[in-house]
Amino acid sequence: MIDKILDWSKADWNTPEGTKQIVDALHHFYRLQTDLTGEWSKSKIDHFTVRGDFPAEAYPWLEQLRKTVPPDIGWSKVFKILDFRSGDGAGGESGFDIACAGSGVYFEELKPGERIKLKQAQGTSMRVPFVMYGGGISWDRTLLQDGRWWDMDDNFREISNAYNLCIAQALYGMLESVGAGNDTSWQNPTPGGLSANDYNYVASRDANTIDEAIFKIIDNANNWGGINVASTFVIVAPHRLRKRIERALSPDTYGFKGTDFDIQVVLTSHLTDATKYFVAPYQVAGRVGVRKDLEVEFGTDVLAYADYATGRCRIGGAIVNEKLITRCSTS
Repeated sequence: MIDKILDWSKADWNTPEGTKQIVDALHHFYRLQTDLTGEWSKSKIDHFTVRGDFPAEAYPWLEQLRKTVPPDIGWSKVFKILDFRSGDGAGGESGFDIACAGSGVYFEELKPGERIKLKQAQGTSMRVPFVMYGGGISWDRTLLQDGRWWDMDDNFREISNAYNLCIAQALYGMLESVGAGNDTSWQNPTPGGLSANDYNYVASRDANTIDEAIFKIIDNANNWGGINVASTFVIVAPHRLRKRIERALSPDTYGFKGTDFDIQVVLTSHLTDATKYFVAPYQVAGRVGVRKDLEVEFGTDVLAYADYATGRCRIGGAIVNEKLITRCSTS
C-alpha cells in the first residue's frame, strides 16, 4: 500500500479556495506525523493511501513513492514529554523550569496529634529555554502542471522527515553529551573463569554490564523519582548492537538468564559511537517541553515561478540528572 498525502491531480494553487484545501490537507498530514505528545501510529495515515486517487497515467510511477515510516522517537523513553502548546505566553513560557534534585519528601510514623513535617516542594531547578528549529523547501510550479504528483508528495514528506530527524539528532546528541563520570566498563563474565572461547562469554559480560549500570543508577538515585529494583529501565543502543543486546537479555545455552530487571530496548541510528550504549530509567532522567508543534507556512516566489513551504517548531530539552544515565562499553 502506498502512502499519499492528497489527490494532487485536483490540487489548485491558483485560487484562494484551492490553496486553502491544499494547505489544510498538508497541515492535517503533518499533525498526524509530528505530534510528539501522542503515540505515533501508522494507522493514522492509512487513509492517505488510496491508489485510485491517482490519475491512471501516474500508475507506472507509483512504486517510486517513498513510504511513510514511523519517525525515530525512541528518545521519548528517556525524556518525558511535557505539553506547553496550550499556553498563551502570559506565564513567561519562553521556557520551563524542572527540578534537578529530589524534594526530600518521605513518610514516617506519626504519633497521635503529631504534625506532619513539610518539606520544600522543589530542590535545585533549572530553566530550559524553548529553541526554535526551522527549515524549508521550494518547488517549481511546473511539477503540478506536468502532473508529477509523486514529486510533490516527496517534497512535502521531506519537511516532516527533516523535522523528526532534527529533533531525534538533538535529543540523542544530548544523551551522548553525558559526562564520563558515570560510565560503566565491560564487566567480567559469570562464572568468573568462563573461557573467552565459550559461546556465552560475550553475552555474559554484556548482561553483567547492564546489571552493573542499573545498580549504579539505583545507588545514584538514592530513591529519588521512585527509582528502585522494580523500576523500568531503558537501553538506548546503536542499531548495530541489536544482536548483542538481544543475546545479553536472553537466557544462555545453559538456561541462565543474565538479568532480571524490567528493560525496554531502543535501537537508533543517531548515536555516533557504535560500540557504546546507554542505560537510563524510563522517562525520569530527561524532560522535553513542546511549545509549538511543526507549523508549516506557504508562499509564492513570483520571480522564480515557484512556491515554497517553511516549517518551524519550538522545543526545549534537558537532562535532569546525569547520574541517572550510564554509558556502557562493549569491550
